[in-house]
Amino acid sequence: MIRVPYLKFIETLVCGKLPPLLIAKQLKEANLPIPEPNVIAQIAENVKSTNLDYFANFNSPPETTWLKDQGVEKMYGHVFNIRFPAGTIGIKGAFNIINDPPMYRLITSLALAKINDSDIDLIVNGKFNTDYSFEDVTEFLYYFFNVKNWTIIEKKEYAVQVTNEDLRKYYKMALTGDKDFLLWKLGASPDLSFDNMLKDMAVDSYYMFKDKARFDSDAAQKWGALAVKITEKLEKVEKESVNRKDLFNDIVFNLDPSKGDSSNKKVRTKTTIKHLSEVIND
Repeated sequence: MIRVPYLKFIETLVCGKLPPLLIAKQLKEANLPIPEPNVIAQIAENVKSTNLDYFANFNSPPETTWLKDQGVEKMYGHVFNIRFPAGTIGIKGAFNIINDPPMYRLITSLALAKINDSDIDLIVNGKFNTDYSFEDVTEFLYYFFNVKNWTIIEKKEYAVQVTNEDLRKYYKMALTGDKDFLLWKLGASPDLSFDNMLKDMAVDSYYMFKDKARFDSDAAQKWGALAVKITEKLEKVEKESVNRKDLFNDIVFNLDPSKGDSSNKKVRTKTTIKHLSEVIND
């Protein structure tokens, strides 16, 4: 099994019938490490086996359905300047992340820690006020750092061979399983738990929305959408937390010999945070 985080990008270049030397050149221009020749050859062989007729005729164009099946339609359209229904939204931003060392370190470390795409997007935009869209982050994680299906052993093997000492240090942290500590080290959560960090981000996003609404409607819309998204995530996190507390209380209650005595029962009260979509137009 070939484990290269930017496998989908290489597969895109193979789909464009680029020879190994040009593939290596494209990787270098994108500021990505060049794998061993046998790795590129194996990737090319795997892709070619899915469409022998297409690769047998050098001048034949690829079918959109085949590119879609390969999962490279958007990147192919960008690299080879061809319009497809999928468009290319997020691809340019994905390339920009590669050449943004602090953001590259942040996103790749979070991905290795098994933090999902939507949460990574919330952290990137909620804590760091970047211009990266959700599509920028997701396309980067798909084409340039796709480790979703890797085992912990495969991730550790990859982390060890990373030549950048700074990245290697953070990747090691990411693979320990302590996400709160990783976020703190990355500067994404200075002194807060994940749910408190979300609350902080929601407040910041809401007031950024209020501020921008007066003179920049596009920016205001972005911040408003982000505020709503963060609030929805926060509600989900708090609901999961309440469910865990209820389960714990049920277990304690069942073990309590005074189970039948109603005077010993504790009354729990639940508070909910108002959804920002309800006040976004205040």
